[in-house]
Amino acid sequence: MDELHISSQPLRSGLSRLIDLIPEGADPWWGIGSTALLLAGVPDVIPQDIDLLSSRRTVTAMLRRAGATMPERRPGVLFRSYPFARIPAPQALPVEVMADLGVFSGARWRSIQPKTRQSISISGLGVVYIPDAAEQIEIRLLMGRPKDVGKIAALQKLIAIEG
Repeated sequence: MDELHISSQPLRSGLSRLIDLIPEGADPWWGIGSTALLLAGVPDVIPQDIDLLSSRRTVTAMLRRAGATMPERRPGVLFRSYPFARIPAPQALPVEVMADLGVFSGARWRSIQPKTRQSISISGLGVVYIPDAAEQIEIRLLMGRPKDVGKIAALQKLIAIEG
């Protein structure tokens, strides 16, 4: 497996923080959102944070490792997740951890639980897991926001290049 080189120091530091927070024996977890796009190979993506999706057990353990308190449950209009927390780190992109992620789509709540798990080896840091490009398209369609749907063409181009 080739190693991916990340030159952005805030992103490297944030990914390092994420990897450090993963507990031993963690349930499957995925980076999603803009960071997953970048790690998949979509060019010109500048993440503002690192989104991680896993089980409630793993996210709770990560919060304990970070010294964070368990957040209050806050139901959203479009998204819901519990727990959900933003873990800041100095000079690093913040890590947003979430479990039981759901999106309100088609007049009902739908669970987002990736089925694919692509491993991305990051030079000097370790491995981060993301959904494959096709599944990232499915997730973005389900989320339905303009910023999500707007990235689908880049993922389709990536699939065509790799195919």
